[in-house]
Amino acid sequence: VRGNRADKRMLRIHKIFCRATRRMGIPVVIAVTHLERVRPTTMEACWQDNERTLGNLGLIFDGHDACLT
Repeated sequence: VRGNRADKRMLRIHKIFCRATRRMGIPVVIAVTHLERVRPTTMEACWQDNERTLGNLGLIFDGHDACLT
């Protein structure tokens, strides 16, 4: 996911993907990119703030731990 770019198209793809993978017991995680301007000390706080927003859209993940730039 690039920064704050979650949208309805992403929700549709997420539902289809999760339907298949979770039946097989495969966890679904998220990798957020383009965080160059976020300080490492605030990345976890950034995730906690945005996890709720993504959850409200129906985007539920089993984990997060990647920071790709």
